[in-house]
Amino acid sequence: MGDETKPAEPQLEIGMPTQSLVPVCENMLKSAAKSVSEEFVFDVYDKIAPHFSHTRYKMWPKVAEFVERRPVGSFLMDAGCGNGKNLVSASHLVRFASDRSMPFCEMARKNGKCDAIQSDIARDIGKAFRPGMFDAVIAIAVIHHIPNVEGRISALQEIHRLLKPGGRALIYVWAMEQKKGTIGARTFESQDIYVPWNLQSKYLKPDEGIPEGQIVPLKRYYHVFTEDEFRGLIEAVPEFKIESLYYDNNNWAAELIAQKS
Repeated sequence: MGDETKPAEPQLEIGMPTQSLVPVCENMLKSAAKSVSEEFVFDVYDKIAPHFSHTRYKMWPKVAEFVERRPVGSFLMDAGCGNGKNLVSASHLVRFASDRSMPFCEMARKNGKCDAIQSDIARDIGKAFRPGMFDAVIAIAVIHHIPNVEGRISALQEIHRLLKPGGRALIYVWAMEQKKGTIGARTFESQDIYVPWNLQSKYLKPDEGIPEGQIVPLKRYYHVFTEDEFRGLIEAVPEFKIESLYYDNNNWAAELIAQKS
């Protein structure tokens, strides 16, 4: 047999900017959920991390309120931390972060002044630390990137594993129910969608071969939740008690209390 070679990564392609939402084929989710995660979540966020970070610099008010309410010296984990913006003002806490994207982990270390590890929220984040180590976990706009119910439940179980009994979690996901006329509101034809990201060439490395001033259109996978579906997902993990479930700027959010297993 000849030597096996690793397939070359797909080349980036120049295109026209788009804001079109594209429904995801249901059969694709059933037969190739892992591929959807790898191509339309993991790979794409590695590529867009610098550009994405440039647009994400301010905490959402209710996330900031949750973090500020944590007692001084509490251990806080930001699961799916992105660039670490949600940790910047948490200097009264012992901060940790995790993300599947290594570029985001590096940003979080710098911005959040914390330890950040590369891990998958749906698979191994809860195994990377001693069980019950954290007083609080936030997972903001993360679980809606997981393409199947099993993975979403696993993510909540991993978060529970991190928390001590009585610890708090704050979860945010995109809502199917959007308020027309509000900033960022969208109209969804399907709950499983590809959302475009128009990557500007100035955020790419020179060896990518994309001329200055060009756009590389990419797609990110999202699952948007109805209120009942979001509540049902949480109730599928009985180790959590729902303290509150609320609508916040076109997102569903829930504050959860970890019960003893």
